[in-house]
Amino acid sequence: HSFSSTWKCLSSRLHRLKALSCVPSGSCLVFRGLWFFHWQDATSYAAQDLKTCLEGLVRHLFGAVEMRWVDAYFPFTNPSFELEMFFQEKWLEVLRCGVMEQAILKRSGKTHNSAWAFLVN
Repeated sequence: HSFSSTWKCLSSRLHRLKALSCVPSGSCLVFRGLWFFHWQDATSYAAQDLKTCLEGLVRHLFGAVEMRWVDAYFPFTNPSFELEMFFQEKWLEVLRCGVMEQAILKRSGKTHNSAWAFLVN
């Protein structure tokens, strides 16, 4: 992702925390500006990243097609999804995907990570 595309994605979800004034404080300087923070758990973040990336992949492969996400169940991932695209007057399943279960990541030594996986049909 480029910085500008990442910023556009994030800026729609950011929350204003507070404006700070520029006030010298001993040897510290408090910067004037607007600080933004966005809190999101790792699973939600990974699911959104997964959807954004895979939609880009489908657009790259098939062009500007209509897509929809369908909640699904697959072992080893939670949440799980199917991505469908509209083609020749019907919905076709293009891929299956999901956020890896934390227990699987922990067993592989990745205790502070989140990951996602996908399968192209």
